[in-house]
Amino acid sequence: MEPPAAVDPTRAYTRLAPGGPPPASGPVTGANRQPSAPHHDGVPPYHFVGVRFTDTRSLATAMQQNWNAAVRVFSDPQERAALGAWIIDDLGDVSVDRSMFRRHVNDANLAIASFIAQLCPELPPVFRGRGVTPAELGGLFHDPRPLFTGAPLANEMALLARPDVLRVLDAHRSPEPGRLRQLADHLEEAERAGIDLHRQLVDQLAGWRSARAEANPALILTFLLHPERMVRPDTGGDRELSDWVDILWSRVEASPLPANAGCAAVVYGSMATMRALAHQQRDWEGRFAEVRGTHETLAGRTALQTRLHTVVRSARYAFLGLPFGAVLALVGAAAGTDYPADWIVHLLTVIGVVGAVVATVSGAALRLLCGDAARRARRVWDLQQSTARLPELTSGVERIRGDLEQARRICA
Repeated sequence: MEPPAAVDPTRAYTRLAPGGPPPASGPVTGANRQPSAPHHDGVPPYHFVGVRFTDTRSLATAMQQNWNAAVRVFSDPQERAALGAWIIDDLGDVSVDRSMFRRHVNDANLAIASFIAQLCPELPPVFRGRGVTPAELGGLFHDPRPLFTGAPLANEMALLARPDVLRVLDAHRSPEPGRLRQLADHLEEAERAGIDLHRQLVDQLAGWRSARAEANPALILTFLLHPERMVRPDTGGDRELSDWVDILWSRVEASPLPANAGCAAVVYGSMATMRALAHQQRDWEGRFAEVRGTHETLAGRTALQTRLHTVVRSARYAFLGLPFGAVLALVGAAAGTDYPADWIVHLLTVIGVVGAVVATVSGAALRLLCGDAARRARRVWDLQQSTARLPELTSGVERIRGDLEQARRICA
């Protein structure tokens, strides 16, 4: 990929680098180009950006100053082979790793950085036209917002935040020798910690099975360079989202540097997943609470109507004592006997009267409190439906709550 802007070929820190190879005698871009070095007998020249070179060190300096043109050379197999033939066959230079000319190059930018570092380590570190001293790196990674907004600068940050790149650039002259290699080691360790945390969440939490997140190396490097930026993400007062963030952020707080930077990057990278889980939790718990409340209300009203219906039916049976008592009294009178006894007739009469009164009162109460027969039947049907839905909703809520508890154990 091309750097975001053209690079000044007479970059001051490159031109003044002590002990470096002399730059081209004229500007390496523009109409009037001059040879970079005098032509030596027996040494065939190599032309780059219209300038003639007879030594690799001057060429490496020019490539650092004209990164876009160098990318075109290293991205083209034929151009790269021609450069390799000039270095290996014509110059017999053994200071450069020849594999970059004999293998397929997947990353032209990294190949250029390695080429320059091997030939001119005394130059300051530059990558894609950007200075990459520790101070310059800290300035580039000071603000992580481009990583969240997708701004063009995010691409530059992503290309730089790679352990291989930082290790190659560490070979250059720097005010903090070894600092870039240390950052590369820390970045690698933090990435492993972040990947491990995310793998645990995906493997052990049912709701995370399809979650896709990453320990963004550029964000990790931002946290490594600026630990003060490593703060808990804002949840905007979302209670369910805050629960998830609090749980995962406890892993960050419990981890040492640099692993905490990798875990923090995973938390930020998982915000979309956690928002979805928070929404799902609200939805399931809301439906569960609604169905459970409706179920409890229906169960109570259905139990009441069942009891009243039982009383009405029993009272109606008791009401039959009244006609039975009257029939027995008539039969005894017709037969002229004392059987049945008067107390039996009286008892049946009382039972019948009480049954009639209870049936009337309980029937009125049943209609008043529980509605007509159609409404009572609908209530029973609704209860059956809510009873059928409760197990599924209960299982969903328990799964979500179980994931939260398991996440607490993972991050403890």
